[in-house]
Amino acid sequence: MLLSLFLGSDEREKIFAELGSKETDDTLAAMVAFGYLGLDRDRPRLETCIEHGVLQGANVDKLFQSSGRATNVDVSISVEYNPDIEKLYRRFEDGQELT
Repeated sequence: MLLSLFLGSDEREKIFAELGSKETDDTLAAMVAFGYLGLDRDRPRLETCIEHGVLQGANVDKLFQSSGRATNVDVSISVEYNPDIEKLYRRFEDGQELT
């Protein structure tokens, strides 16, 4: 929160420019992975954290304004596994063939 409030946009842009887009994307992906694992893979909680972060970022320059502020952010995360172990287990429990 402090970086978003006290680091000016020029300094923020300089950091991201020096990293480059690939390094920035890799770093942000690693941060999300760290948070996901740290929250014990609790997707709804991670969604809420990301929503709050994006909302704070959207309003960082509008702290004392009453109009034009972002009021809602929607994040949805779904994870698909291949093979779907839960689906295979249900089939096993139902006595169905697994191949």
